[in-house]
Amino acid sequence: MATAHQLTRPERPLKPDVLEHEDLILTAMRRGVQNALRRHKLLGESIVVERDGQIVTVPPEEIQVDDEPSE
Repeated sequence: MATAHQLTRPERPLKPDVLEHEDLILTAMRRGVQNALRRHKLLGESIVVERDGQIVTVPPEEIQVDDEPSE
C-alpha cells in the first residue's frame, strides 16, 4: 500500500486532459490520505497496511501524519 509520500505517477499513460491536472490530482490524493490517517489517529482507530508483503495492523499511536492539517 502506498503512503502519502509514495503517491507518484501511474505506470500507464494518461489522457492529455488528465495530464494537464496531474499535480492537482496528486495533491488532492495526498491530502485525502493524510486526512484519513489523522482521523483514525484522533479517533483511536487502527489502520491496516501492507509492509514487505505482509498485512500489518498499525495502532493509532503509531500512525504518522504530516504536522499541518489538510482542508
